[in-house]
Amino acid sequence: MNKGLFEKRCKYSIRKFSLGVASVMIGATFFGTSPVLADSVQSGSTANLPADLATALATAKENDGHDFEAPKVGEDQGSPEVTDGPKTEEELLALEKEKPAEEKPKEDKPAAAKPETPKTVTPEWQTVEKKEQQGTVTIREEKGVRYNQLSSTAQNDNAGKPALFEKKGLTVDANGNATVDLTFKDDSEKGKSRFGVFLKFKDTKNNVFVGYDKDGWFWEYKSPTTSTWYRGSRVAAPETGSTNRLSITLKSDGQLNASNNDVNLFDTVTLPAAVNDHLKNEKKILLKAGSYDDERTVVSVKTDNQEGVKTEDTPAEKETGPEVDDSKVTYDTIQSKVLKAVIDQAFPRVKEYSLNGHTLPGQVQQFNQVFINNHRITPEVTYKKINETTAEYLMKLRDDAHLINAEMTVRLQVVDNQLHFDVTKIVNHNQVTPGQKIDDERKLLSSISFLGNALVSVSSDQTGAKFDGATMSNNTHVSGDDHIDVTNPMKDLAKGYMYGFVSTDKLAAGVWSNSQNSYGGGSNDWTRLTAYKETVGNANYVGIHSSEWQWEKAYKGIVFPEYTKELPSAKVVITEDANADKKVDWQDGAIAYRSIMNNPQGWKKVKDITAYRIAMNFGSQAQNPFLMTLDGIKKINLHTDGLGQGVLLKGYGSEGHDSGHLNYADIGKRIGGVEDFKTLIEKAKKYGAHLGIHVNASETYPESKYFNEKILRKNPDGSYSYGWNWLDQGINIDAAYDLAHGRLARWEDLKKKLGDGLDFIYVDVWGNGQSGDNGAWATHVLAKEINKQGWRFAIEWGHGGEYDSTFHHWAADLTYGGYTNKGINSAITRFIRNHQKDAWVGDYRSYGGAANYPLLGGYSMKDFEGWQGRSDYNGYVTNLFAHDVMTKYFQHFTVSKWENGTPVTMTDNGSTYKWTPEMRVELVDADNNKVVVTRKSNDVNSPQYRERTVTLNGRVIQDGSAYLTPWNWDANGKKLSTDKEKMYYFNTQAGATTWTLPSDWAKSKVYLYKLTDQGKTEEQELTVKDGKITLDLLANQPYVLYRSKQTNPEMSWSEGMHIYDQGFNSGTLKHWTISGDASKAEIVKSQGANDMLRIQGNKEKVSLTQKLTGLKPNTKYAVYVGVDNRSNAKASITVNTGEKEVTTYTNKSLALNYVKAYAHNTRRNNATVDDTSYFQNMYAFFTTGSDVSNVTLTLSREAGDEATYFDEIRTFENNSSMYGDKHDTGKGTFKQDFENVAQGIFPFVVGGVEGVEDNRTHLSEKHDPYTQRGWNGKKVDDVIEGNWSLKTNGLVSRRNLVYQTIPQNFRFEAGKTYRVTFEYEAGSDNTYAFVVGKGEFQSGRRGTQASNLEMHELPNTWTDSKKAKKATFLVTGAETGDTWVGIYSTGNASNTRGDSGGNANFRGYNDFMMDNLQIEEITLTGKMLTENALKNYLPTVAMTNYTKESMDALKEAVFNLSQADDDISVEEARAEIAKIEALKNALVQKKTALVADDFASLTAPAQAQEGLANAFDGNLSSLWHTSWGGGDVGKPATMVLKEATEITGLRYVPRGSGSNGNLRDVKLVVTDESGKEHTFTATDWPDNNKPKDIDFGKTIKAKKIVLTGTKTYGDGGDKYQSAAELIFTRPQVAETPLDLSGYEAALAKAQKLTDKDNQEEVASVQASMKYATDNHLLTERMVEYFADYLNQLKDSATKPDAPTVEKPEFKLSSVASDQGKTPDYKQEIARPETPEQILPATGESQFDTALFLASVSLALSALFVVKTKKD
Repeated sequence: MNKGLFEKRCKYSIRKFSLGVASVMIGATFFGTSPVLADSVQSGSTANLPADLATALATAKENDGHDFEAPKVGEDQGSPEVTDGPKTEEELLALEKEKPAEEKPKEDKPAAAKPETPKTVTPEWQTVEKKEQQGTVTIREEKGVRYNQLSSTAQNDNAGKPALFEKKGLTVDANGNATVDLTFKDDSEKGKSRFGVFLKFKDTKNNVFVGYDKDGWFWEYKSPTTSTWYRGSRVAAPETGSTNRLSITLKSDGQLNASNNDVNLFDTVTLPAAVNDHLKNEKKILLKAGSYDDERTVVSVKTDNQEGVKTEDTPAEKETGPEVDDSKVTYDTIQSKVLKAVIDQAFPRVKEYSLNGHTLPGQVQQFNQVFINNHRITPEVTYKKINETTAEYLMKLRDDAHLINAEMTVRLQVVDNQLHFDVTKIVNHNQVTPGQKIDDERKLLSSISFLGNALVSVSSDQTGAKFDGATMSNNTHVSGDDHIDVTNPMKDLAKGYMYGFVSTDKLAAGVWSNSQNSYGGGSNDWTRLTAYKETVGNANYVGIHSSEWQWEKAYKGIVFPEYTKELPSAKVVITEDANADKKVDWQDGAIAYRSIMNNPQGWKKVKDITAYRIAMNFGSQAQNPFLMTLDGIKKINLHTDGLGQGVLLKGYGSEGHDSGHLNYADIGKRIGGVEDFKTLIEKAKKYGAHLGIHVNASETYPESKYFNEKILRKNPDGSYSYGWNWLDQGINIDAAYDLAHGRLARWEDLKKKLGDGLDFIYVDVWGNGQSGDNGAWATHVLAKEINKQGWRFAIEWGHGGEYDSTFHHWAADLTYGGYTNKGINSAITRFIRNHQKDAWVGDYRSYGGAANYPLLGGYSMKDFEGWQGRSDYNGYVTNLFAHDVMTKYFQHFTVSKWENGTPVTMTDNGSTYKWTPEMRVELVDADNNKVVVTRKSNDVNSPQYRERTVTLNGRVIQDGSAYLTPWNWDANGKKLSTDKEKMYYFNTQAGATTWTLPSDWAKSKVYLYKLTDQGKTEEQELTVKDGKITLDLLANQPYVLYRSKQTNPEMSWSEGMHIYDQGFNSGTLKHWTISGDASKAEIVKSQGANDMLRIQGNKEKVSLTQKLTGLKPNTKYAVYVGVDNRSNAKASITVNTGEKEVTTYTNKSLALNYVKAYAHNTRRNNATVDDTSYFQNMYAFFTTGSDVSNVTLTLSREAGDEATYFDEIRTFENNSSMYGDKHDTGKGTFKQDFENVAQGIFPFVVGGVEGVEDNRTHLSEKHDPYTQRGWNGKKVDDVIEGNWSLKTNGLVSRRNLVYQTIPQNFRFEAGKTYRVTFEYEAGSDNTYAFVVGKGEFQSGRRGTQASNLEMHELPNTWTDSKKAKKATFLVTGAETGDTWVGIYSTGNASNTRGDSGGNANFRGYNDFMMDNLQIEEITLTGKMLTENALKNYLPTVAMTNYTKESMDALKEAVFNLSQADDDISVEEARAEIAKIEALKNALVQKKTALVADDFASLTAPAQAQEGLANAFDGNLSSLWHTSWGGGDVGKPATMVLKEATEITGLRYVPRGSGSNGNLRDVKLVVTDESGKEHTFTATDWPDNNKPKDIDFGKTIKAKKIVLTGTKTYGDGGDKYQSAAELIFTRPQVAETPLDLSGYEAALAKAQKLTDKDNQEEVASVQASMKYATDNHLLTERMVEYFADYLNQLKDSATKPDAPTVEKPEFKLSSVASDQGKTPDYKQEIARPETPEQILPATGESQFDTALFLASVSLALSALFVVKTKKD
């Protein structure tokens, strides 16, 4: 769309009506859209409408009546990954105060709501208690809307004392998520407003903020460690008087998003881990209004309570309009046996309908125009009546000025009680070829509109005239439905709808259209219909029009494919009383509407998919391989007695969830590949399991082969539009480009790979606009591509894909999104399609409104295969029977009647509002069975509000907490035979219940079974008495009832997995051959109800052996079993091929499992025992021989008292060669190039760096150039060599273990030494370290212990190298046998070199990659130790920050070590190294500047906690700042020294963010020891954060210093003074260069010697001298030593025995090394928990600086390989 057309379209906008301060972005412009990129494809414009309609749209006023309310859903990016897992509804409700129980009313009818007493209107927003932060709140009404006007005052400022406002109940939720939705008007003077929202507010220095000032919208976060704000191009601040709908979400994982009026204010921001952790317990949400000088912020926030507000837009007098003039119109009729339509021969217009003697108007006024590409055209029409039911109109459409030259055929046809309006043919006489370039897009017929031609209407002159329509609402507080009486007078109406009905007391009509129109986002999307009020004569008519259709569209001149076109079609259906309730209303129209509506593909399956869940694979871990998922399907089939299932495979491709996006056919190899997936699809059918996959069509990752520059979306400034950042930094794509350039082919590739059988495609994030236009038309095209492959369409958002989708994740997963972004909240929509979709608001009481016990339920989705870390199997099953069985039962019927109760007042989520609950819903099926669902009370304060009674044909099947519900369908929805018909019983409470059985069940006996994961158990024969049975059973336990005895189906566990029952789900060990005491081996359940094998308390070795089947001969395999060994006894896995035996064992397990999607992670709900899990996979790699008939696998445990647990055995082909270049597990050099990793990150396991999380470490695949250095400024290679490397993304500053080896993966044997070598890439210095540890490394809630680690920090690899670097370390196995190595995230912050946000993430500053790991056993020699030590120490001796005396001692010791003999013993080497370590730890840093301890006093005006001492603490994050109230410019900062000290200048370091107080003009007075004052001034320092210097030009021995800022920057200027640091430099005596003259003279003399021995000695001394010089080791004493040695050389004489000066050994006293002991190597010494930005060379802490340099030495150690020089 060109810019002019877009602006023209926005010109004709009408603002949507809204209600509620907390509604979700309510009120998006009706016919306008969000600003979009220039190349975005849009739909739904309404320019050039008929004059009266256009005028109505342009001038319609805001209206806040309940009838006109609909929300806009909140925007969001990325799939939610909640760190601690969502709270359950039960846990959330447990936080509420329990209400006293009430007796149930005795009457049968529902209890009525109590009348409410009108209350005085009080402000909903209150200013805070802190006096200096108080503003004013007033109540005001304007144009029928009530507001709280919030204002700042003269006492406020814009820093520490802004006006703050809070609202009762509006806080961060129990899951740690914050949601804010405001409708507000800015009433400030232009350019003077400073308004926004504080989230997780502790105080003004600790919070997250979203708001605006005169420069536009921005975000900011503040904490003691990190504070920064948005520096990109800003979205403009609101105009004065404008209405704004602000939506902000801050998730518990730190993702911040915000939009205003549907415009995203910035890309997703992810808070740094330190900030998020610091604020995680803060719950406050506040509004801020700032003041500055005389500038005040005044904002009016719309209130929840709109009761009693006077509306002003209803005309007081009757309206009149032009009369109908049909004098020039020729009418005809078309009719069926029941319906007659009067039609205009000049245009496809229906004048009137007649049905059984009753009439409804159509378009009563003459109309004859079509809108093509938003241009008004009066066509040349040829009318032709085909037959009695059908007429055709041939239209010639010409507009030469706009290049329109086309013909269109429209057919009107009456079919039964329907009128069909169909465009049957379109001919564009311009040359248009789909998929090809067109020279001028104006030649396309982009859009076609008949707006102004109502398809059916209702008149105010008709009795009972009403319009009822539904818009999209996902806010549980706000219905999307409008119910409007058509009267005269009445409010104007011009609005888009998804569904619309008109009715009188005799007839009702509904209209369907295949228009995929969007009048904007949220409630204005999916607006297929347009309702418009027109006054004709003395009557008002409300007509339903089809909204605009899309036809030929293009992207930058590339015409979209042919399949995107869909001929326009609309249908009208007219009915009388369809539900036999003796009245006609919208419900009758809705029942009839089902006969004309579209039905989303696959809708018939929906009712039978009762057990939805997600099987999660992530980060290369293959937590739920395809065939293991098949076992889960079988397990649920048994536990539910054959209910249908829906399994969404998140992470089916690439390395798991959110990796490799857009490459749909890249089936995950580590989870089984294509063949296992196809097996799963085929085998799942038997159990009624419908499989779907999670894909993304909005963003891509560099690893994907479809990642390329052309498809990537860019921001207006040319930067890339970044998406989700987890395993990799994603970049959003341009969906329109993707559509134009072959997106369909990717679906076709996937279909070719998998064949038939896949049920649905779930499209992640689509609908939030991150890839451009995700509105109705674009979504429908995407759905068509998916449907074309035979797949059902599913989507993430509750609002997404309304026309085509059958499953909406954010609707079904009740913990998602908050109350503002749930399922569809529309009784009209649910009435029509309840049986077709899982898209509704479910029962989640804390959300309030529709979510407080919806009568028809709503899918409540839980999982047990890892999504969100949910692996609680029992919890999944309980939830399934508590919520979903009845929801699905209702979906076997269609709704026929809906009765609402009286409105109730609800208060939740910071809002108090009215909600009208449904009280009674009737449903019927095709056999006329009738279900009636009734709420027990209309009183929201009664427990019975949350109870229902359900009857089937008058018989009760649910009463409150218990149901006994018939289920007559198998897992695939087929009718059961009579003997297999059953009833499910479930009760959330214990106690007896009595039930009347249907007559055909009322025999003498029925059979009850308890349902478990073993199927039907504990059979009970029950006696039927008087047609009734009484059940007194366990609470929250499912049962099933049959007429006759039943058996369980036989399950073949673990098909295709080469072993029977890989997960011990069968409940028996009979398929194992057990040796030893078999009674000690048993199946037990974990804390997450996961079946495991346990061996415990055995006095002898216990082994379980089973044959591996289906193996190929002469083939390489890997097999693993999860093991958690709580015993010191060996636990082993052994494979015997008949030719060879391979064994791997573990002693006591030492690494907790932190893999969130793994069922055995160490969360309490998933733990093995004792709230912990040490489950890690234990591998055996083996090769089959020619005979595979007797290959066996054995699990064994040696004698021991404690328990060992085994689970999840998996065998699969694998081509790795890690052991001495061979495949089979064995001895030899271990090599891992990560090219053939079986699963996970072998030999490493994930550490506790993130806690239990979807870890940000994975196997990264090469896609050159995008994963490699150079592209988009990328600093490091994701893949170092080959096609795969091990990548960690963004885990800096965590002070925790990223990953480690464990003995079962590689065993460092006691006393043996190994050389560990690897190549690595690191984006910043010392953010990651190589560590050596032993035993368990404890982290997280068990306490972090780094003191037992040997740590070597690693420098960045790109500033001084064009490729990855190589690191080598020596590791000696501890006597305990539990040594391991790994990578550790240090406390050091990354250096992003000025980049931020997505750029910083993408370019790799925070990342670490490893490749070519090699572990080689060596015979340790002293020479190896010395070489390794030199490599570690040489970087330190090159430092210049230390005093000459302390550094010279270290240099000489290091040089001595470099000269050690090759045959130095290990003990001698260790002793020498211990000396060096002691000297290194004793280094003294030079003092280069004054520090706080140098002063006797520091006096200056200052805000509390921001005193002058902060300018001398070396921390750039802390400030000296004068009072936030201002007025301190010109006041001095006085610094008195303890003793006179020489200084040479001042370096002033401004604050890192913001401008307040930055010094512009300064006066500095230095008083020396004699009392003389030295005055310096500076003027016009620039306003930035760069240091500024005053050079004294001399040295002054200062006793007192006075600094005065006379002019400063910031809000208003000259109000504050501030500094991050004041650095008064001390004179530095330049170190005298070494005097080499004596050496050079001695060398010149020695070089004249002729004896061969002397020449060799001279050469040797020269080489030593060069080595010492090159490696910064040379000292004065060494120079003297070399000179003396050379001077003693003489020809023809005996070589001197020794130099006259002793070889410098430089002994230290009082150190451990003197006694030959090696001091404990402490790689990380206690530092402050809060990382600080320390300024170099300030002399503030010799200890800290020494530690810093020591760490740098260790970090750089991997870079240097030094060749030893022998003396």
